[in-house]
Amino acid sequence: MKTLGKQNTGIVGFSYEVTNPTSTSPWITKREVGRKTAQKVEVAHGSNWSQEYSTWFTPRAYGHSHIYLDNKGPFYSIVGGYTDYTSHDSSTPSVKSDEWGVETGDKFCVREGYAWNRFLNQEGYSRTYIYLIQKEGINNFVGSRIRSTSKDSSQPWIETNFSGERTGKEIYLTGSYGWSHQYGNGYNHFSLYVDEALDLDNKDAFWGKINEIEREREADKRKIENELKNTQTELERVKKQNEFLLKQLEEQQTQIQQNFPPNPSGSK
Repeated sequence: MKTLGKQNTGIVGFSYEVTNPTSTSPWITKREVGRKTAQKVEVAHGSNWSQEYSTWFTPRAYGHSHIYLDNKGPFYSIVGGYTDYTSHDSSTPSVKSDEWGVETGDKFCVREGYAWNRFLNQEGYSRTYIYLIQKEGINNFVGSRIRSTSKDSSQPWIETNFSGERTGKEIYLTGSYGWSHQYGNGYNHFSLYVDEALDLDNKDAFWGKINEIEREREADKRKIENELKNTQTELERVKKQNEFLLKQLEEQQTQIQQNFPPNPSGSK
C-alpha cells in the first residue's frame, strides 16, 4: 500500500487559545479542529486582540497555537497557506500575501495578532491561514520552529523553540510581535518543515500524486472487498457441505435404527 511522507507520527489536531497580556488568566480556546493528544507543540504565539481579554485600557491580549501529534492517523497534511495584512485597527482593506502551496481542503487560522505590515510600513494586524487535507496514506509534517529577535529586529535571530526534524522544506508561516525569554517583548518568526513528497510547488504534480494515492487506495479497497467476498463464498460453501453431510449422517442413523430396532426389555 503506497504512502507519501512520514507515517509513524503526524498531526491529528490544531487549536488556538487566548489569554490576557501577562498570560495569568485562563486560556480560552477560540478555534480547534481534529482531536487533542498529550503530545502537543506550540507553533505560533503573539500579541493580539481578544474579545474576552482586550479592553479600552489594555487592548492587547495574547494568543498561541498548538498542533497535536499522534502515531495513529489519519493525519492532517499542511498543503498551503497565506497571510492577510491590515492596519493596526483593521480599518484598511486587507492585503492577501505570502501565499504558498496549494489552495485546497479545509482552512484554519493558525495565528492572528499585531505584526509588521510592509505594505503600510508600520505595525499592523494580520491573520495567517493554512490549508489542510486529511487522507489515508498522506502525512507531510516533519517539524516546526520559532525564531526570535528584538522588537525592532536589530538583535540576532535566535531559535527559541523547535520540534521534530529539520528534513524536507522549511515553510515560513508568518511573523508577530510577542514574548521570548531571550528578548522579552520582541518579534518572532514561525515556520514549519514539510516532507517534499507532495511537491507543493507544482500544482499539477501535487494533484497527480494525490490522485495516484487515491486510485491505489481504491484498488486496495476493492481487493480487500473481493477477498472478503471470496471468503464469505467459501464459508457458505463449507456450511452447505457440512449441512449436507449432517443430513446424510442423520439419514444413515435413521436407517440403522429401522434395520436394527432395539431389543425389548428382558428379551433374549
